[in-house]
Amino acid sequence: METLLEKRQLQSQNTTIGIRLRLAINFSILAILAMGVIVTVLYLNFRQQVRNDLSTRLRNIAAVAALQQNGDEFAQIDSPDHPLYEKFRQQNLKIRQSDPEIGYVFTLRKDENGVYFVVDAGEPGEVNIAPYGESYAQPSEFLLENFDTMTQAISNPEIVTDEYGSFLDAYAPIFDSKGQRVGVLGIDMDANEVTQKENRFVLISMVTFILTSLAAALTGWLLGNNLSRPITELTKNANRIAAGDLNQRVAVNTNIAEIKELALDFNIMTNSMRDMVRALESRVVERTASLSQRTDELENASRKNERRATQLRAVAQVARAISSVQNMDDLLPSIAAVVGREFKIYHVGIFLLDEQNEYAALTASNSEGGQRMLKHGHKLKVGQVGIVGYSAATGQARIALDTGEDAIFFDNPDLPNTHSEMAIPLRVGKEVIGVLDVQSEATEAFDEEDIELLTIVADQVSIAIQNARQFQAARIAADEAEEVYRRYLRNEWRSLIREQKRLGYRYSKAGVGPLKSLSHTTETMQAIYSGKTNTTQKGTQAQMAVPIKLRGEVIGILNIASERQLEWDQDDIDICEAIAERVALALENVRLLESSQAMASRERTIGEATSRIGASVNMRSVLQTAVEELGRIIPGAEVVIQLGAENEDYGSRS
Repeated sequence: METLLEKRQLQSQNTTIGIRLRLAINFSILAILAMGVIVTVLYLNFRQQVRNDLSTRLRNIAAVAALQQNGDEFAQIDSPDHPLYEKFRQQNLKIRQSDPEIGYVFTLRKDENGVYFVVDAGEPGEVNIAPYGESYAQPSEFLLENFDTMTQAISNPEIVTDEYGSFLDAYAPIFDSKGQRVGVLGIDMDANEVTQKENRFVLISMVTFILTSLAAALTGWLLGNNLSRPITELTKNANRIAAGDLNQRVAVNTNIAEIKELALDFNIMTNSMRDMVRALESRVVERTASLSQRTDELENASRKNERRATQLRAVAQVARAISSVQNMDDLLPSIAAVVGREFKIYHVGIFLLDEQNEYAALTASNSEGGQRMLKHGHKLKVGQVGIVGYSAATGQARIALDTGEDAIFFDNPDLPNTHSEMAIPLRVGKEVIGVLDVQSEATEAFDEEDIELLTIVADQVSIAIQNARQFQAARIAADEAEEVYRRYLRNEWRSLIREQKRLGYRYSKAGVGPLKSLSHTTETMQAIYSGKTNTTQKGTQAQMAVPIKLRGEVIGILNIASERQLEWDQDDIDICEAIAERVALALENVRLLESSQAMASRERTIGEATSRIGASVNMRSVLQTAVEELGRIIPGAEVVIQLGAENEDYGSRS
């Protein structure tokens, strides 16, 4: 009996222990599954959100950093010793140091050998910093696919691994002032920064998971002490809680202290889980709000960058307009139109100072009111009338963000809608030559960036005006030089014809012979005076008079008469004009050669005579030799050299 009783007690104990274990295991599994699903979903969402946020952040940083790169200067870097190399290294190093999570900032180019590094921002001696020209041996497929087609900042949402490590990266194109892509700027974030954020969440989740599992196992163990209704009730409530209803509570309807304690513990655990979920939800909401705020900030920054890019494009458009026009009358209206259109300013006026610097006269404008002002010759007294007069007198920019409160503002009836105005002096060196006046219909329309860019535009306009004036002066000087040279040619050829009495030559059926008399026909005279080929038809004979011109000056005439041709075609005219042009050049070359030869002969004769005179050793010999040489040079002439003068008032003679 005792043995049987002991066996029964042992069996009962084993049965009791088995139920506790099974309840603990089953409840732990349910809690683990529920928490596993929750933690897994939260982790996946959190992981994806973290990577998306970091990827977007890197893309925005790359976009802003690329705008800071001067593409024209970047294109000049051809070695690490280039002066601009260190400038770009320091600039990109500041970008890297501005955010501790940024691992690397570097610039790339691509040639026939592949992608290579240009400027890799890093401290001297720092490892994994690529020198200039080092080939990027393992570029990601994402970079290779987008390198040649990149027009804006891009980011890779996945972590990539190359010879330098594992990174989350973003890229942005670098453009020069012509809009051509001259390189790519890259920014890397170490993968450890990404995994640390993810692991931190995993650690919190694992601790919560373990604590929850332990609490579930303990609860299951305690529930094994009662096999009646409380266990069933607890099981139902546990199933409801496992289904996600954290508002369920265990009703304590038993006198068993253990069941009551278990029920209370279960309710506490449920409250803890609900608080934890609420805390997680609150954290997600806060994170979402923070991300939303960050997104708004980035959008604002993006809008500012877009506005900055638009303004820079406007400056480029102004520079393009300046470079394409040299005539002052066309240049200034073109500049006013481009500035008004690109900067979205309703009135742009360009004032130039008169020679006495007394008045600033409106020279060009883009608005209807400005056109009316141009018609009635609008001008302002320097130093006395309006913001323009102030700027012209002081050489300083003047801004009125609210014209109603500015004491210097000139209320122009042709521009009644003006609420903001800015006047920027146009300078050449230290001299003020005019004023660039811009007016807006909005109050406080101009900020520091507008002032900076419009000052650049004003400097460009000043240079353009100076260049146009110099171009006009150079053109006038060239025209004057051309006219002087034509007069010189005209006089030289007239002198040559008078001296040599060459009238010309004639070719006919009888052969070639000298021309005995000049032709004074109407056709010939018209060709000479107009400088253009004249063709006529007289009966069955076609005649053509082609002027022989040298630098626009007619030095002869080519007369052609044909009995076989009833009408000259364009090919005949072109051939005759080409021959006349080459005849003019050949004649001029011969004239210059003969003139050079004559001058050389004179110089040689003078040199020989001078050498003979210099060889004489006394005054008598010098005078005699000089007379003989002059008599030899000028045959038949009587040469007399006389020293002294009879009139003493003329001066002392030796």
